[in-house]
Amino acid sequence: IYAVAGTYTIQLTATTVYGCTQSTTRTITSYPLPTASFSAPAACAGSPVTFDNTSTVQGGSIAFTAWNLGGGINSTLNEPVWSYSGAGTYPVSLVVISGNGCRDTVNGTVQIHPLPSPSFTAPDVCLNSSTSFTDLSTISSGTFSRVSWLAISRPMRP
Repeated sequence: IYAVAGTYTIQLTATTVYGCTQSTTRTITSYPLPTASFSAPAACAGSPVTFDNTSTVQGGSIAFTAWNLGGGINSTLNEPVWSYSGAGTYPVSLVVISGNGCRDTVNGTVQIHPLPSPSFTAPDVCLNSSTSFTDLSTISSGTFSRVSWLAISRPMRP
């Protein structure tokens, strides 16, 4: 096992029981290991997540990447984009292989937040009468940062 990447000369000497000796040498190279790493921002369900491949290898290049994005989704793109339909924490793994065939794997997660379910009630009213709106919006986990109201239409004609 070589602790430092580099080129090494190895010699093998074989000796028979009669004292006959023969040697051979060979040069081998120990290549640096890549370091697999990535980042992925948290996102809302249904929104695309771009996985940022930040893997490196000293004095070389990453020749191959293999992603497992959770839920049976795989990709060999360098920086895949995927949309998760449901909220949750999804396991992600990335395998990288250097141009010299050395490999590394990193495991992580991506957090997907639930979408709110906006809903409200409002009774029909007579002209020039006030009405009240009741917010019935829900979210499966977390809290609302704000709820805003906007009148977006004019009276509809029968």
